[in-house]
Amino acid sequence: MVRRVNRSEESPLKTSNALETLKERYAKGEISKKEYEKINKDIS
Repeated sequence: MVRRVNRSEESPLKTSNALETLKERYAKGEISKKEYEKINKDIS
């Protein structure tokens, strides 16, 4: 049996941590603005 996880089922803490990590990576110059925007859209 396979269960799909809906993004709305993710814990807010997980999403919050992911967004913080994303912001830090962008601020450090590790990812481009285009990458930042794509990832932000994917995890939001």
